[in-house]
Amino acid sequence: MISATALFGAAIAAWGYRIAPPPPPPPAPAAVAPATTPSAGPDAAAEPSEEAVEPTSAPSVVTSPVTPSGPSSTASAEIILPAAPGKKKNKKRDAQNGRGSDGDEGRFGSVELKGRIFVLGEVAHTNVTILDSQLRLVSGGRNAADITLASVRPALHWHAPQKWLSAMIEVEFTQKPDIRDAYIQLKQKDFMLRAGQFKMPGSAIELASPWALPFVRRGFLHGLLVDELDNAWRRPGLMLRWRGADLPLRPEINAGIFQGFVLVTDVGERDKDLIVNQGFGAQSLIGRAQIEPVDGVAIGAYYHHRVGTPALLQNAHYWTTGADLVVDRTFASGGLRIWLDGIAGASWFKYPTEPVNNQDTTFVTGRSILAWRFGGLEQDQRYLEVYGTFGVLDPDVDVVSDLAVEVAVGFNLGLWQRLRLTAQGEIWRAGRNFPPGYTLGADPDRAAVLLQLGVNL
Repeated sequence: MISATALFGAAIAAWGYRIAPPPPPPPAPAAVAPATTPSAGPDAAAEPSEEAVEPTSAPSVVTSPVTPSGPSSTASAEIILPAAPGKKKNKKRDAQNGRGSDGDEGRFGSVELKGRIFVLGEVAHTNVTILDSQLRLVSGGRNAADITLASVRPALHWHAPQKWLSAMIEVEFTQKPDIRDAYIQLKQKDFMLRAGQFKMPGSAIELASPWALPFVRRGFLHGLLVDELDNAWRRPGLMLRWRGADLPLRPEINAGIFQGFVLVTDVGERDKDLIVNQGFGAQSLIGRAQIEPVDGVAIGAYYHHRVGTPALLQNAHYWTTGADLVVDRTFASGGLRIWLDGIAGASWFKYPTEPVNNQDTTFVTGRSILAWRFGGLEQDQRYLEVYGTFGVLDPDVDVVSDLAVEVAVGFNLGLWQRLRLTAQGEIWRAGRNFPPGYTLGADPDRAAVLLQLGVNL
C-alpha cells in the first residue's frame, strides 16, 4: 500500500520542489531536575527574537504535518521552496510605461489616453436656392437623409514626474486632421498657467465638452456666435487662473490673451487664418470670474475685448460681455443639469437697408439647456435623460423681425459618462430682416431629426 507521505511527496515533486528528508529522531531526554527559576510562560516561546531574521536570499521552509506510515505520530515533511528571485528591472519597458527604474514615475512621467467617437444619422428638411431649367434662381425645399462619422477625437494627457507640470494634445480626425487642444500647463496650489491652443474662458456653454452637453451638437446659435461673430472659442494663447478652493464661495478668476483671426475668403464660407506679423493689436483680451455658492451651482461673468474680422484681410476690436449659470445636482433617483447664459456685444453685421456708417450694431443672445436624468448616479450606471434647449439671437437691437431662434428636444439612453444613444428633433428659424451676411445669403431655416451613438473612451 502506498503511504500518504509518499503520495504527498510525489505531488510536491511534480511542482518542482524538493522535500527535505525527515530529521533523525531526537535522543531520549535525560532526567533533569526541576528548574528553580520561574517559567517564562507559553507565550514566550511563540515570540521570535528580533535578531532571528532570515536573509532574503535563503530558501523558505514550510512545514506541513502529514500522516506518517511509521510508528512515530509526530513526523512531518518540510517543503523547501526556492528563494524568491530578485525583481529584474526592465528600463526600456518602464520608460514606455512612464515609470522609472525605481518603480515610481520616472523621468518620462506618465501618459493617459482618452477620446470619444460620435456616429450620426440625420433626416433634414432645408430651404435651398437652385437654378431651374431656364437658369433662373428659384427657392425650394430639400429633404435629405445622411449617416456621418460626426467625430473621432483622441486625446493624450501627459503628466510629468513633477506634479505641477502636464500637457495635453487633442486631435479631431473627421474630414481632415485638426488640432483642437494642444497646451502645456503649470499648476501649483491655487494657481495655474496654461500656454498653447485651448478654449478661451468665455461662456460656460462653450467651455463645456460636447460629451458633457446633453444634445447632439452645439447647433445654430453656436455657429453664429463663434464662426461669424468671432466670439470666444479655441485660440492660441496664454491664460492665468487663480482658484480659492478652500475659501467661501470658491472664487475663480481667469485672465488670458489670445491670437485673433483674419478673413481670407468669403466665397461659399467665411475662411479665416490666424493673424500673423501684422503689428500690435492682433490679440484678444478676456477675463472671467465665477463663484460656487453651493455644491453643484456656479455663477460666472466675463468680458471679452475680441478681435473680429468684418471684411477680407481686415480686423478690429469689439466689446463683448456675458454671464451664465450652471447647475449640476444629483438626487436620490437621478440628476438635474441646467445651463443659462446671456451675451451682448458689438457687431459689424447689418441689414442691407440700414444706412451706411461706421457705427457698430449691438447683438444680444440668450440660451438655455435643461436636462433631467433617471439613474446615472455613478459612472457606467444605466440612465435615461430627457432634455430641451432654447436659444435666441437678436443681431441688431434696433431692427425688428430679425431674430434667429433655435429649439431642440430629445433624450439620452445608455451608460452614464461612457455610452449614450441620443434621439433629437430640432428647428432653426430666422426672421425676414435677419442680416444675410451671417449665412452669406443662404436660408438658415431647418428642421431635422437626429439619431446619434457616442462612446467616451
